[in-house]
Amino acid sequence: MTNTEASPPLNVQEIDVNKIDDVNKIDAEVDENDAEPIDDPGQENADPPNLVRTLAEWILIAIIALGISLLIRSFLMQAYYIPSTSMAQTLQGDDRVLVNKLSYRFGDVGYGDVIVFARPANAPGTINDFIKRVIALPGDTVSFAGGQVYVNGEPLDEPYVNGSPTYVNGRVMNCANETYRIDTCLVPSGMVFVMGDNRLASTDSRFFGPIEMDSIVGRAFIKIWPPGSVGLL
Repeated sequence: MTNTEASPPLNVQEIDVNKIDDVNKIDAEVDENDAEPIDDPGQENADPPNLVRTLAEWILIAIIALGISLLIRSFLMQAYYIPSTSMAQTLQGDDRVLVNKLSYRFGDVGYGDVIVFARPANAPGTINDFIKRVIALPGDTVSFAGGQVYVNGEPLDEPYVNGSPTYVNGRVMNCANETYRIDTCLVPSGMVFVMGDNRLASTDSRFFGPIEMDSIVGRAFIKIWPPGSVGLL
């Protein structure tokens, strides 16, 4: 019987199980911190909308918009409603026009301009603003004969009246004439002579005289209503 030598015992290093557990815990904590959050459908929203703040913002926007609108209307341009047919056929009743209030801050009133101006004190009615066409400027002489209008002795070409005659029924008021002829008006300095295109149905300078240039609101430059007849004046 052969004797065999006993094998030397294995050198097995002891492992600290507690340390392994600690490592696992650290790894688990790292994994939890790195993980993306999962949306929970049942989770409540963090903060409900602030209705008071939203309402305040909309009120502020409305105030700013109103301020801009008033600024444009007061200093730049404004829409006007035509209440009568005194400017037919160029403008009919119920038409609307846009008036440029800056026109005469950077330029002069011109022949044929369609203007809006404050109602003269001696004009009949209660309408605050009139719209008429400029016929003559300061220093011009306007006269009437045979249904025709003359400016400085020359017949006025007026295609916008569609052949309608122009008459004057009495002495024109507030003229600079030395001799007040019934059919002649010398336009004073700082004033213009205006008439409606519908000469048979217009209360204009033939009745209340030339108007002060300072009373002019602006120049009507485009018709904006009705849609089918939009166009420049």
